[in-house]
Amino acid sequence: MYPNTMWNNNNVMETGTDGTAPCSRITFTRNVAYGPGTVPNNTQGLILRCAASSLFANNTFDGLDTFAFYVATSGSYAGSIGDLRIENNIVVRGRSYSIGTGVPSTVVIDYNLALPGGSSAEYADHLAFVEGRGNTDSLAEFRAWTGYDKHGRLANPRFVNLAARDYRLQAGSPAIDAGVSLGGTYVGTAPDMGRFEWGT
Repeated sequence: MYPNTMWNNNNVMETGTDGTAPCSRITFTRNVAYGPGTVPNNTQGLILRCAASSLFANNTFDGLDTFAFYVATSGSYAGSIGDLRIENNIVVRGRSYSIGTGVPSTVVIDYNLALPGGSSAEYADHLAFVEGRGNTDSLAEFRAWTGYDKHGRLANPRFVNLAARDYRLQAGSPAIDAGVSLGGTYVGTAPDMGRFEWGT
């Protein structure tokens, strides 16, 4: 799924299976989603209960109330999330993650940039929620709790005009050349984080 712009949604995407439908090899790249949605304090990003061998990369999320990514293995519609990859995304003005228990070790969450705060989103001031630990606004603490985002950044991505929802990167953005190569083309020494590649 790419490239799309989504707004006023109460969920960007929700995966699940009853065990008979396939729920793997999903590709969700180069999209933009922003809030708030139509129900106050209830704008959600991607609910990933079933997403084996899937890639969610180079997306930009702005002002989502509860999370950009909910990663869990529980629930009646859960399936495998083994080899799920969440990389090169930017999340601003909202909580990036809600992480459940029992997430397999093959899940990769890395090279993402977050800028919490700055909106009326319900959990805007937090970077992540981790089940059994609670909320944190510290990247170092999130890494210690989960091992995720070892190459992630907590910084202002320096969009061209955040107020006007122009999510292109300005020169000097910490998101430029800060991603990991996922096989596509890019400008510079490494891919940029977020929806837009600077210089293209």
